[in-house]
Amino acid sequence: MRLRIFLLLLAISAISLQAQMLISGVVDGPLSGGTPKAIEFYVYNDISDLSIFGFGSANNGGGSDGQEFTFPATSASSGTYIYVATETTNFNSFFGFDPDYTSSAASINGDDAIELFKNGTVFDVFGDINQDGSGTAWEYTDGWAYRNNQTGPDGSTFIIGNWSFSGPNALDGETSNSTATTPFPIGTYSYGSVTIPDAPVATSATDITHESFTANWNASTGATKYFMDVSASSDFSSFVSGYDNKDVGNVTSSSVTSLSASTNYFYRVRANNSAGTSSNSNTISVTTNAPPTTTVQFKYSSASVLETSGSYNLVVTISYPSASVTTTADVVLISGDPADIDNYTTQTVTFPAGSSADQTVVINITDDGITEGDETLTFELQNVSGGNSASAGTPSQFDLTITESSAGNYYDPIDPNATGSELKFELHNLIKGHIEYPYSSSSTDVWDIVMDADEDPNNSSNVLLIYTGRSQAKSYNASTSGSDPDAWNREHVWAKSRGDFGTDPGPGTDCHHLKPADASMNSTRSNKDFDNGGTQVSDDGTPTDCYTDDDSWEPRDEVKGDVARMIFYMAVRYEG
Repeated sequence: MRLRIFLLLLAISAISLQAQMLISGVVDGPLSGGTPKAIEFYVYNDISDLSIFGFGSANNGGGSDGQEFTFPATSASSGTYIYVATETTNFNSFFGFDPDYTSSAASINGDDAIELFKNGTVFDVFGDINQDGSGTAWEYTDGWAYRNNQTGPDGSTFIIGNWSFSGPNALDGETSNSTATTPFPIGTYSYGSVTIPDAPVATSATDITHESFTANWNASTGATKYFMDVSASSDFSSFVSGYDNKDVGNVTSSSVTSLSASTNYFYRVRANNSAGTSSNSNTISVTTNAPPTTTVQFKYSSASVLETSGSYNLVVTISYPSASVTTTADVVLISGDPADIDNYTTQTVTFPAGSSADQTVVINITDDGITEGDETLTFELQNVSGGNSASAGTPSQFDLTITESSAGNYYDPIDPNATGSELKFELHNLIKGHIEYPYSSSSTDVWDIVMDADEDPNNSSNVLLIYTGRSQAKSYNASTSGSDPDAWNREHVWAKSRGDFGTDPGPGTDCHHLKPADASMNSTRSNKDFDNGGTQVSDDGTPTDCYTDDDSWEPRDEVKGDVARMIFYMAVRYEG
């Protein structure tokens, strides 16, 4: 039951990630009874379920009365104005159309404040809820107040500088807004406009070496990040690995590495903002130089580990002087107590040219036969390549120090006393550095990772599908079988449209929430939020343990915990 409640709460959070609106105006009219009394709301992001919002009036400085009116469970599009009044007749007489909703919660005088709630929390406010507005700078008796463009929402703090006022009694004697001397500026608020930036101008590349160069381009007004392509062909019919629509961030230069010597490359960039992506820049050609000849000497660092029960990995760091060529070598264990080494196989390390970064190999250590003290393991670098005179130097050895203690915990960096937003912040910093892979690529991509991660333990040629639990051939997928509804494809458990991330590297390719799913089941789930109940779903006439209705999806019991962890991970990793 706790898990289902948790899933429901996460589903509600996912629904409201994008949904946004604010208070854009209030009016205290001049007709009988001080009508029309009304509030104008402005929707600035699409809202699929308006009922997550509501409002209440705070009268005469008496503090909050809480949420007195809840909007109905309907959708609202970005750019929509919503009007709530106390009645319809005088509102129509004064403004020429009916309000969207009527409620006594809109019964405001020119000295009353308004609170807008989202999921039960104050999201925007007009006026000071603890102050009678009579005689204050924000009084709007027989007048109006209207939000300034491109301001708000303001949370629970009233910011008077974000508003314009008619002044008290500005509407006295008026019979309609269209003929008023100081009319209420109804439906004029603008949340702010965004435009697709102009295509950036790529400029000459710098730092050209035998395997890397730095691409440069001019900044585009309004751009929030840039995407770059690098290809060995001028028509960009293929791409350098990792540089097909690569998100390089909000910068105007980027280093391109791991290239071939004496090769002609081409690059282009595009600018992006919240409105979309520009067209391609001009294309710049770069030719990498031939590699120089050098000698590389290697050495090993010493290592110490903690004695634990079972088996664990020892990461051995290999360092070397900075070199100007790319060098590879096989790391071979040539001596050491075999009772302590489990399945070590020769590994190849690559040292990129011009870098002094350490490289590592991993040795699996067991507790069988390990005693406290020093043990000597000897390694040798063989089959060294790179340059004409690179060598392995003298075979190296290091002492392995065994200490009787508990191994370090992954969560040690987290403050054990952290709670709430502080705990979420620390967890975010712990997990944010994961390696990003492309959605589809000729090298390692999401297809490859999902096939490994969700492999059927009883059949290495198959994967297990998340919603049906069916074991299906890895090869029978959407990349090989097209639109076949029985093929499997990659299910974004956090729906793409709920985060507006598509399949870009980052959340769109994060395999912590990507699972293999039957294509027809994936389509039925669509972007529905997770909840309990609905009608049982069948797959090719066979009932499954999944249920659905118009706007929700209940996965089978066996994976509900997995789904909850995936949603929780995404909320912490990408913070909505």
